[in-house]
Amino acid sequence: MKISNKIYKYASLAFIAFSLMLTTSCEDEDLVKDNDLTNQTYVGFKTDAYVAILPGETQVIEGKVYSSRPVESTTVIDLTLDMDLTSPDLDPNDYSVPNSVTIPAGSSEATFEITVTSNNLGFAWQPIVLGMEPIPGVSIITDYDGNVSDGTLEINYNKFTANVKELCEDNEVTISVTLDDWPEEVYWALVEDDSGSVVAENGPYSAYNNAYAGMDSGATVDTGLCLPDGSYTFYIFDDYGDGAGAVSITSSSGDLFESDGAYGSGTQTGFTF
Repeated sequence: MKISNKIYKYASLAFIAFSLMLTTSCEDEDLVKDNDLTNQTYVGFKTDAYVAILPGETQVIEGKVYSSRPVESTTVIDLTLDMDLTSPDLDPNDYSVPNSVTIPAGSSEATFEITVTSNNLGFAWQPIVLGMEPIPGVSIITDYDGNVSDGTLEINYNKFTANVKELCEDNEVTISVTLDDWPEEVYWALVEDDSGSVVAENGPYSAYNNAYAGMDSGATVDTGLCLPDGSYTFYIFDDYGDGAGAVSITSSSGDLFESDGAYGSGTQTGFTF
């Protein structure tokens, strides 16, 4: 399962500081007291990483921290693993993250490393998410949604995400199922035609109590597969018979199947590699 999350990319730290100055209104003075935000030092992570790793191999993923200006003295930034956003399907023994990163005096950037071993990673992207601990005299880049006056303000602190999965050397396929208000009614299976074997399913089947039971309506569940050449048939069923949420099957070569969910008691489709 791929866990969704907001990813914020910043082309220029100086631009972000300037933007914050423009978007901070007088009504939000209780949130930001210093109107001259461009005089502050900001730190943030560079762009997130996407890495596919062969089974059994270990790979080092490099991340970077940037400062909006060279730091006057050596600056140690404590890093924390965000367990709320990091995939629970990852074995903690298969990856390691640093506790801190150090920006040398006179520099405006530093590098850190995340080490990941590919032991049953699966073929769907799985995130490892790092955040920063507050630093005296330094501001962490943030993104603001909503506003103070109506109580909708959300402050999203800049984070670094290393997205990892197993490298597929055959045909990479993603089955995406969007859930409706009755996710427990949905069952699907992918069958290899020559053998009749089920190669993947959200099962085993259990009437009105299938694997998506208890999941949130509107959530999308992605299942990543690596399939050898051959012919396959995808079946999806709804116990009540009124269809469910949207379904799609995609591969590196393009779209294989798409439905808006209006498939009644069920539907099927075939494809060949």
